[in-house]
Order: sequence, then structure tokens, then C-alpha cells
Amino acid sequence: MDVSPTQFTYAYVTLNPLTQDLVVAFRGTNGVPINQDPLHTAESILNWITNLKVGTNEYPAFVNGSRAHVGFKESFEGVKTQLVSTVRALLHLAPKRILVVGHSLGKCFCVRVGGCICVWQT
Repeated sequence: MDVSPTQFTYAYVTLNPLTQDLVVAFRGTNGVPINQDPLHTAESILNWITNLKVGTNEYPAFVNGSRAHVGFKESFEGVKTQLVSTVRALLHLAPKRILVVGHSLGKCFCVRVGGCICVWQT
């Protein structure tokens, strides 16, 4: 679905035609760079920089006064526009369930998206 070019945040959104499940999946941190591929190395370094931005900022998308990890918020903002429009379009198809999945860095986006989907339905 979308890749943030500055943060290398990957999101995939689909509606499973067999189960009618809306699936939102996020890739996790891209490990430690172990090969000479410059793109893999850049992704890994930017993912770890994101992980290490440990301060918090206000993030009122959930509840007034709520806060979010600075790095995770910045990375999420990189894919948010396309993610919101894709999820909203698929919500109109009335999915039976909404599954939000991710590993490592991706799990942080799951928490954010899970909290925002109710807002996006309106």
C-alpha cells in the first residue's frame, strides 16, 4: 500500500474476499544491516533511528491528553494519509472483522491504527 520514503515505514491493507476480514499489516524494524545493499542498510539505519527517538509528543487522535513516542509518531505520519483513505474505502464494504497486525516497530503502529479506526469510520 504505502512506503514512507524518509522513514521506510511499510503498510499493507487488504480486504480478504473469502473471510471478509479487513487486514492492516505493518512491517517491523528492518534488522541490523548485514550486507552491502545500500537500500537495506538505509532502511535499517532509519528504522533504528525511529526506535531510538524515545521522547513523547501529544497525539490527540485518541483522547485529549494522550501522548505518543516521537519516532513512532513521525514514521506513522509518513503513511497516514494513504492509510486512512484506503481503510476508509474498505470500511464501506462492511468487513466482518478488522485485523491489525505488525511485528516489532510494526506493533507500535498497530496500537495507533487500532485506536484511530473508530475515528476514521466517521
